[in-house]
Amino acid sequence: MSIRKSTSNKWLLYHVSVYSSPFLLFGWRFAMVTFCFHVVTDYFTSRWTTALYKKQEWHWFFCVVGFDQAIHITTLILTYHFLVAIK
Repeated sequence: MSIRKSTSNKWLLYHVSVYSSPFLLFGWRFAMVTFCFHVVTDYFTSRWTTALYKKQEWHWFFCVVGFDQAIHITTLILTYHFLVAIK
């Protein structure tokens, strides 16, 4: 999935669906917001990292991977704060 999601929207949506499914435990809104943010984030970062990987720009490749993970954890925390903790 991680390789194919950078060139195929079908695989991107499959990846994000698998990723977002466990978040249904926090409610459908949490899972849906997570799904949406994850699609947008991975659409851009997976294509960016693929280009860097092909150029063998390892430093920037891993910087973008770290940036991608920072975006994911930040959106999870903010989503939890605004949708779950506020109830």
